[in-house]
Amino acid sequence: MKSPQETEMRHGLPLSQEPVFGSSTPFRHRLNIATALVVFLVIAGQSAYYRFDGITERGMVHSDVDAWKYLDTAKNWSEGRYTWMNGKYNEPDLFYRPGAHLLHLFAITWWGYNDYSIKLLNAVMDMGVVLLLFTLAWGLSGSPWVGVVSAWIYGLHIPRLLVYIFGEIPHVPSGFFVMLALAAFVIAMEIPQRRRLSLALLALTGAALGFAANIHPDLALLGPGFVAILLGTALAQFGLRGFAGPFVRMAGILTAGFAMPYLAGIVFFGPDTVIRVFSNELFHSRGVYSAGTDAPGFPVIAWKVLHTSITKLFEGRVWFLWAFFGAVAIVCGALMRWRDAKVSLFAPPALILIYAALYGLGIGDFPDRMFRLFIPLLPVFVLSIAIWYLYGLSRLAGRYAVLPFLALALLAVHFLPVVSAETSKLWLAPSARGIRLTYDKLKTWVNENNKLLILPLGAPHAQFFKEGRWGLTHDIYFGSNALFLSQIDPFPFPYDVEALKKICADHKIRYVITFENRLSEEQILARRPEFKKLGDNVPYTREAEKAVIKEFLMTSGSRVIGNWEGGLRQLPNAIGTDGGHQRWFFTAGLKDRGNWRMPGDAKRITPEGAMYAGVTGKESFVTFTGNPFPADSVAIIRIRCSYKLAGHSQASYAPMENVKAMWSASGPAKPGEWPYSNERAVVFTRDPNDPFIFSGIMKAHSRWKGIVGSLTIGITIPSGQEPPGKPADAAVQFIEFLP
Repeated sequence: MKSPQETEMRHGLPLSQEPVFGSSTPFRHRLNIATALVVFLVIAGQSAYYRFDGITERGMVHSDVDAWKYLDTAKNWSEGRYTWMNGKYNEPDLFYRPGAHLLHLFAITWWGYNDYSIKLLNAVMDMGVVLLLFTLAWGLSGSPWVGVVSAWIYGLHIPRLLVYIFGEIPHVPSGFFVMLALAAFVIAMEIPQRRRLSLALLALTGAALGFAANIHPDLALLGPGFVAILLGTALAQFGLRGFAGPFVRMAGILTAGFAMPYLAGIVFFGPDTVIRVFSNELFHSRGVYSAGTDAPGFPVIAWKVLHTSITKLFEGRVWFLWAFFGAVAIVCGALMRWRDAKVSLFAPPALILIYAALYGLGIGDFPDRMFRLFIPLLPVFVLSIAIWYLYGLSRLAGRYAVLPFLALALLAVHFLPVVSAETSKLWLAPSARGIRLTYDKLKTWVNENNKLLILPLGAPHAQFFKEGRWGLTHDIYFGSNALFLSQIDPFPFPYDVEALKKICADHKIRYVITFENRLSEEQILARRPEFKKLGDNVPYTREAEKAVIKEFLMTSGSRVIGNWEGGLRQLPNAIGTDGGHQRWFFTAGLKDRGNWRMPGDAKRITPEGAMYAGVTGKESFVTFTGNPFPADSVAIIRIRCSYKLAGHSQASYAPMENVKAMWSASGPAKPGEWPYSNERAVVFTRDPNDPFIFSGIMKAHSRWKGIVGSLTIGITIPSGQEPPGKPADAAVQFIEFLP
């Protein structure tokens, strides 16, 4: 007579015990697995490319101030100040999310305090989701092709997911812990005969889910789903008379694991802090999860959770939600023959349905913008569809079920949105909105004597300047060297062209970025009612303000140096304060008097500068030719340059090793004499405040005399820890002559 464990194993793993393509030899079985693994690696590689490509150049999310709050809180934690995120109107300590802050602390500790470290964390953890999804789908179905299809849909057919990978909102990392909890739970359910390991995995399930809930508290609603599956398992295995003991034991272990992150928070932060901040978020009248009296009934909200989320995340493909309900129908059929399916197969769809139902019961409403809450459940949603459609097809096609499954998958993905180079660029919104582009352009130039003015009154983040520094005024960008127009206090009313000129003179404004208005006229005047009238007693409208700004830019003699948003402009000497030095901005390809020749004449203008191919450990030369000028008319030459090894697109640019300048007289050189004599060379020194900038003092050299016909700057690329001679991408951002 077979033991209960043997019976469970015999009836619980029908899919994993069947060959994928009918009767199969060991060779064909191994070939099938190898092929599936190769296809998965291709999918994973593509997914990684779209997640990491250009991730260090995207800039902060422009539209969600919570992104800045997460970054600021992470910085505070890195400095030992354990603060909490504030609410919309700067209400203190409204969000209890220590898991998110801990992950972000790790990110900025590992990758530095900048605008991309949290994005890198998101991308790395999302690739972990892809791997867990592939492995779990394979394990539950017994077919690696189910894992391939699941990873394919999640990795390459949800373009909107990139928005949250490239932002600082922590929904993507919480998805990793949800999948980790599900994986531990599935394994625990598969090995009931190994009691200690099974219970340890249940504790891990609870701990992973508890950590996810400490990232975003609504994920605690998944806990009852796991408990419900444990209850069903105990009832099926032990009956009504014997289920209580095993169920209480398993549920107790899982619940204890879930409580561990909360207990750790109470020990570390103190019970008063945890209770105060946690209650603000969940129970206080201002809490984001507090139900309103006019909230609809829970069935309506539960439906909105699923319908709104899938419609938004899959860009209107509501049929994918109906595909999920088709999987639920197959689940209902399997419940009639319980022993024909593994217990763990029921977990993914049950978690989705119970989460939606509990959200409807316990939380107010589910507005359209809240669809992002469903992001951590996306892999579970995809997994539910994949494994249960294979299960249903196996009832019809038996061991050949994977063939119609793959055909159905190919048909399905044809109608899903696709992640591609084009859709990836759509989520370069932070750069396209001007924040990162403006910073990349001006990061060398903006300082306390050459500030940036941000126009108009309704520019992005302008309404938050009283709560902290946002946007270009944040300390990862320009800090106090950038000013919102609405930040000027006292303002030289009336608001007209002369007022803008006075602001530029008084505050040492050298650069002006004009954004499109992000606020309505009502929002602007509600925050700054003193602007109800412009010059000549003209009532304020956004169009009237635009006309004032346009006239100011035209009459001030500004020139365009960036063509995004309403334009980035540099003010002339009469307005600005840097003395009008002769500069060459290679990031914009501008030319003043004379021309520059890059090594090999292969100059490529990019956001990083004028690019050319160099070699580590060797010197390359940048040459200026133009109208001759007296050598003693130039006191200092400044250059900013950088490099990175060729082929390392994700690497950061590093400073050069050294720089020197040599010049040739305007007349013909003497026979046998190289015009760029090292006797005329001036070795540059590195700027102590910016390792990328080198300065050379020309008048200090006795041979720096005469009429300069051409000038050559020698730039040496360091070899670092690598042997010299490796190809490198070198870039020159600017060269400046100072009298």
